Amino acid sequence: MGGFAMNVRGIRALCLSAAGVALTSLALAGTASASEAHQGMSTGRPHLAAYAVRASSAGTIWAYVVNAKFGTVTPINTATNKAAKTIKVGSDPVAIAITPNGNTAIVVNYGSGTVTPINTATNKAGKAVKVGKDPVAIAITPNGKTAYVVNEGSGTVTPVPISGGRNGPSIAVGSDPTQMAIMPNGVTGYVVSSRSDTVTPIHLASDSALAPISFAYSSVNAIAIAPNGKIAYATISAEGVLAEIQTETDTVSGYIGSGPDPVNIVIAPGGSTAYVVNTRWAVAHNQGGVTAIRIPAGTSGQPIVLNGQSPREIAIAPDGKVVYVLVGNTATPIPTATGKAGKAIHVGNDPMALAITPNSGTVYVVNHNSDTVTPISTTNNKARSPIIVGVAPVAIAIMP
Repeated sequence: MGGFAMNVRGIRALCLSAAGVALTSLALAGTASASEAHQGMSTGRPHLAAYAVRASSAGTIWAYVVNAKFGTVTPINTATNKAAKTIKVGSDPVAIAITPNGNTAIVVNYGSGTVTPINTATNKAGKAVKVGKDPVAIAITPNGKTAYVVNEGSGTVTPVPISGGRNGPSIAVGSDPTQMAIMPNGVTGYVVSSRSDTVTPIHLASDSALAPISFAYSSVNAIAIAPNGKIAYATISAEGVLAEIQTETDTVSGYIGSGPDPVNIVIAPGGSTAYVVNTRWAVAHNQGGVTAIRIPAGTSGQPIVLNGQSPREIAIAPDGKVVYVLVGNTATPIPTATGKAGKAIHVGNDPMALAITPNSGTVYVVNHNSDTVTPISTTNNKARSPIIVGVAPVAIAIMP
C-alpha cells in the first residue's frame, strides 16, 4: 500500500445506509469506506452498504466496488459473481452511492475533489463534476434528484444535481465533516463533523444549514435515522452513548447507554432495534462486540461479544433477519431473532466494507489487502470463491 493510507484517511462506504438509497443514514460511503482501525481515520462514513432495497427491475443487479489505488470501479454481476471490465474514475476514490431508481452510481474521488457518475445500463463513466476539498462521503435524496457530497477538507457539503447542470452553492458545516444522513421524507439532512463534535442539520429544499447541534459529550462519530424519521441517533464513542436527536426540533432529548467505544450503527428496517458496533468489549477490553438497543424505549440488551478486536463495519439484511459484522479477517453473522453471534466466516485480508443484495441472499465483503471481494451465501453462511477486483478496494454499493 505504501503511502496510500494517507489518501484514504477519511473513508467510511457506505456503507450506514442503503446501497446508495436514502432509507436511514446514507453513510459511504455506503457507502463510502475504509476501516479506521487500519488506516487511522475518523469513524464517520457514509455506510452506503448497510441496507439494500427491493429490486426495481428484472435486469442485471450490479455491485460496484471502488478500488482506491488506481482510481477504478469494478462492476460485479450479482447473478453470476463475475467481474466486468473496470471503469476509470478519479483519483483516490473512496465512496459510492446509487440513485433509488438504480440508473446512476456516483463515485466520490477524494484526491481529485470530484464525483464521477456511472451509467449502470452501460457501465460507462460520465464527466467528473468538481466538488469541495477532500470529499469523503455522499448521500442521495429519496427522490433521486440531488446528491450531497461531504467535503472533509473544506468543511462543506456540495449539492450536485443528478440530471446534470450547475452545482448548488457549497453549504458550510462543522470542521472535518465525515458523514451525512437524510431523512426518509427528504426534508432534512444531518452532517456529522468529527472535529467540531457537532451535527449540522441542512434544510434540503433551500440547501441552507441550520444551527448546529451540540452534545454534552465529545467524540460524535456516526449517525442513523429511524425509518419513521422522528429520531436520529448519533454515536458518541468516548462516553459510550447514543444521543437521541428529535428531528422535529433538532434538539437532543437524551442519551442511551450503548456499550464502550461505539463507532457505527444500523437500524433494523422495521425500526424496532438499533445495532451498535463497539470496538472493545469483555473484561480485558480485547474483544469487540455489538449492542442491540430497543428503540425508542432506549433499553439495551446483553452485549454480543465477538471473537476479535476492533470491529467497525456492520450491515443488516433488507429482510431484517441477520446482521453481519466485520472483525479481523472474518464476517460474523448475528441472527436478529436470537441476538447471538454465529460462527465467524473467513474472508480475505483486511475486510473494510460490505453490502447485501436486495433479496437478502448474498453478502459481498470487500477485502482491502487481498484485492478481492468475497461473496457469502446468507442461506448457509458459507463463503464462495473470491472475486478479483482492482487494487486496494475500499467501498461497495449494490443496485436497488
